[in-house]
Amino acid sequence: MTRLLSITIIIICGIGFLSPAWGQEPVLAKAAAGAEEIRSFAEHLFSQGEYYRAITEYKRLLFHYPQYPEAGEVRLQIGDCYLKGEQWDEAIAYFQSLLMLKLPEKTKSRLLYKIGEAYYAKAEYTNARRQLEALINQFPDSPEVAGARYLIGQSYLKQAYWLKAGDEFGRINKGVDAEGLSREVRKGVDLPYKSPGLAGGLSAAVPGLGQLYTGRRQDALMALLLNGVFIWGTVESFRGGNDVAGGILLFFESGWYGGNIYSAVSSAHKYNKKLKEDFIEKLNSRFKFSLGSLQGDISRPYVGLSYRF
Repeated sequence: MTRLLSITIIIICGIGFLSPAWGQEPVLAKAAAGAEEIRSFAEHLFSQGEYYRAITEYKRLLFHYPQYPEAGEVRLQIGDCYLKGEQWDEAIAYFQSLLMLKLPEKTKSRLLYKIGEAYYAKAEYTNARRQLEALINQFPDSPEVAGARYLIGQSYLKQAYWLKAGDEFGRINKGVDAEGLSREVRKGVDLPYKSPGLAGGLSAAVPGLGQLYTGRRQDALMALLLNGVFIWGTVESFRGGNDVAGGILLFFESGWYGGNIYSAVSSAHKYNKKLKEDFIEKLNSRFKFSLGSLQGDISRPYVGLSYRF
């Protein structure tokens, strides 16, 4: 009887050992834990701004766990590392390579948005609009459409295309007071710009007058005094028969005089640039755009516009 019981136990154990499920669950659990550990560390590096190290960890995760259930999100996060690291060309190339894969439509729409975002960050506004408009046309019901229209509007703002920006903002259906933003943007048409040509002409007539026209009073005073002294010295030298000294002073005064005109023209351009930037900054602070987050992950906003140029 004892021998029969032993044989039965051995047979049962043997069958269990040969079964595919034997020991599989612990192995799978261990693999899942390993993948999550790598991803957790990669996310930590990302949050600390160590984007290149984060890329390495994300790639290590995909290499060791190619069947990872959230591999698509990990790939997108690699691209986000390039974006955050201000490696715009690398981000564009990487996202475009992902478009070649067989992906769900919701993922493709996000990729198009991110490519447009990278072009926007590079200040290649025409290319940015091309990508974002492709997103809108191909995926009109995707959650990225409102963000795409907002980014298109921002690209028009950067180029001072006020009416086009107003039209685009007016098409946004959520995330911002579209009607108010569209109305206020159009006021950019009437911004009191200074004419660079007029500024240069005024300084040609009277040194420093162009700088005064653009509101740069100290520069105007310096230009007037400097040119006035050299002109007076040149005239007095020629009157006194000292042609050599007069010629030297005239040479230097020619440089100061030309520089004075150039400075006036440059001042007008700087004035206009600051006027435009202040106008846009006030708009963006008054009309803040928000669509929540992607896939419920608050670490990945739809729209990120904090770029340096």
